[in-house]
Amino acid sequence: MLIALTTLPAGSLVGLWEWWQRLKQQADDRKLLADRFINSAIALIDLPPELDDRQSHIRAQQKALEQLLIEAATALAQDQITQESFRVFNDGYNTARLVLQRCAENTSEDLCDRYIQTLISFEEPSQSDLSTLLQQVETSLIKKEITQEGFRTFMDAYRVTARSIKIQRSEPKKISDPDTNSEPTMR
Repeated sequence: MLIALTTLPAGSLVGLWEWWQRLKQQADDRKLLADRFINSAIALIDLPPELDDRQSHIRAQQKALEQLLIEAATALAQDQITQESFRVFNDGYNTARLVLQRCAENTSEDLCDRYIQTLISFEEPSQSDLSTLLQQVETSLIKKEITQEGFRTFMDAYRVTARSIKIQRSEPKKISDPDTNSEPTMR
């Protein structure tokens, strides 16, 4: 091979060198693009610890991750990244997707737990208190801030609380008759 290269005219060597440089540049460009996809997927996992609307932020991150998958698949189809690079990206994508999914579940569970704690903490809730809380929970379900499972769990607690209040209000109250020193009577 070395003998063949040394017998080529100088112009051919320059052409071969330029071809080699272009090939090397294309490989570098493909690697840089693949690295950008991988780094972007990993960056989407980063969530600020305290957000007012954490659930919608997580959903936005999930949508961005899905868009990134589409871009990477398109780049693979157009031979802008290698199959090996796409496999590495896909591993990062799957990890990021699972992390975001778990964050969404945790956030949903936390919100549901807060609603149940609020329900339990009512000393003597009025129907208005219960209705307001129920509307908040229904709104959270519609906005996908809590899962259907979390909603069902809340509704079970809500029904138990409503039944308990109904029973407490329908039971006769025991009171003492101050005129006599007798035992409390039922009225």
